[in-house]
Amino acid sequence: MTLAKVSRDALVAAALEVLANDGVRGLTVRAVSQRAGCSTTGIYTHFGGKQGLLDGMYIDGYALLDASTPGQLSTDAGRDIVESLVLYRRFAVEHPALYLLMFASRAQGYVPSAEAADAANASLAAFGTTVSRAVTAGALDADPKEAAWHLWGAPHGYVMLELTGIEMAEGAGEAVVREGIGRMLRGYAAA
Repeated sequence: MTLAKVSRDALVAAALEVLANDGVRGLTVRAVSQRAGCSTTGIYTHFGGKQGLLDGMYIDGYALLDASTPGQLSTDAGRDIVESLVLYRRFAVEHPALYLLMFASRAQGYVPSAEAADAANASLAAFGTTVSRAVTAGALDADPKEAAWHLWGAPHGYVMLELTGIEMAEGAGEAVVREGIGRMLRGYAAA
């Protein structure tokens, strides 16, 4: 593969393979370029180096998460919260290496740039819009920003337990999210 034919997407795909096999610490410019079948110049051309590559993957990950978890699915804002978080869990299970880069990156030695951190904050804000709809509709009695933080945080714990192999009944991952978020929503329910 020549440098001119190595696309940004091909480099990201190669980086995701390296990430899945070797983690953030094993993700080097050389390892990714070897996986992509190009020289290291391709990574420097498209991303400026390893930090730029990780930031690109991180930002792309949040774009994919946001596309996978549309905020408004129905006219029932409470149901939309549950369904969005079920889809969130599905994203994590389908993209575990990317999910861990996005949500456990600092533990792996990667610190997102300000631009990458903005992508994460925008994703939480988008979910906050769904929660605000439920508050405005009178389904929840809560500060929308605070409730969004708690509701979005809960499936992170469920997903980390699932991805790290903590035993749950087989096939129960989605059911656990539905039950847990349902209980939280009942706690926030308007009187």
